[in-house]
Amino acid sequence: MPLGPTPPPPPTTTSAGALAGLRVVELGEPLAAPLVGLLLAEQGAEVVRVVDPGTLPADALLDGILARGKTQLSLDLSGPAGRDQLQRLVRRADVLLESVGAAGRERLGLDPETLRATAAPGLVSCSLTAFPPGDPQGAGLPGHEPVAAMLGYVYATPLGSPRHHELPIASVMGAGFAANSLVAALIARTTSGRGQAVEASLFESGLFSQLLQLLMKSGVPRSFMPLRMASTPFMGAWPCADDRYLYLHITVPAHAVLALELLEQAGHGDEVAELRRCLSPATLKDPSRVQSVDEARTIRRILGGILRRRPADEWEGLFGTELCCIKVRTASEWLRDSAASGMADACDLDDPLLGPLHAPGAAVCDEAAPPVLRARTLLATPDELL
Repeated sequence: MPLGPTPPPPPTTTSAGALAGLRVVELGEPLAAPLVGLLLAEQGAEVVRVVDPGTLPADALLDGILARGKTQLSLDLSGPAGRDQLQRLVRRADVLLESVGAAGRERLGLDPETLRATAAPGLVSCSLTAFPPGDPQGAGLPGHEPVAAMLGYVYATPLGSPRHHELPIASVMGAGFAANSLVAALIARTTSGRGQAVEASLFESGLFSQLLQLLMKSGVPRSFMPLRMASTPFMGAWPCADDRYLYLHITVPAHAVLALELLEQAGHGDEVAELRRCLSPATLKDPSRVQSVDEARTIRRILGGILRRRPADEWEGLFGTELCCIKVRTASEWLRDSAASGMADACDLDDPLLGPLHAPGAAVCDEAAPPVLRARTLLATPDELL
């Protein structure tokens, strides 16, 4: 069923994918909105990414990956001419995807309710903000990921001291919430013919990630198998001798037995003996349901001490063929090693600004409507789109 009437796609791209014919205007530089746009572009949507011609990205490689499959348009929005061109683009679009907030929309003349009432009744507007609209907590604060994440307790673990890191958890989770809401609104439009507004905030997304982690640590209903498994001390990322991390996933009895045997064979018999003494019959029966918090802490202390004695690559070599165990890699390492191992979750593109680009593959794949993986297209003016 079509998602609604749209103008023909621009001549710079080829329609394909589950969302072929869907026109999206993307506006905003923080990670969350471009990530949603990337998910839509992978499924064939015609995503027009509007950028300020005078702004250079902080990370050119990340910018190239996020721009994949999109038509990148340089548009000066400081004057009336640029704002008029942007408004004309949005009036012809199915989706307005933005992270500029209410003040930015007002400045650009992009009030979604006004647009739906006057020019684009089917427009679905998706807004990603640092804080929910009207939230007094975010009043006067800069809308940066670390600010929203800090107030959303992303850096405070449910058990233990705060841990600061650079992982954009709030933005990634916010993009996931926004993408799901956006698709739901498009599906609703097929019957109502009307667009609607959806939104997600980094603060609420970050807070949700902590509530989820707390639920994992404090216990969940037995039917919540994935969360119950995630609470075991045998599953997680462990620091190694080289300060790199090893991800180990042991949640079934056979794997727990095998892990202890492999550790003994690797020369850690004394530590394994100490570990065996602390394991209760209930834990040996089901490693995903450790009998007590004290036992879990003891297991983590002993196992952590063992894993600290070798570098991550060495542990991956010892465990990797027998257990679910892998060194935690940087994005560039993952792309390199996944290609070397024959995995099909990366792609090679010829980016017009960066040249050859080795990038992650599509997040969602459907054999009936294969994803679209192509480099961005650069436009200096919107003439081809209007």
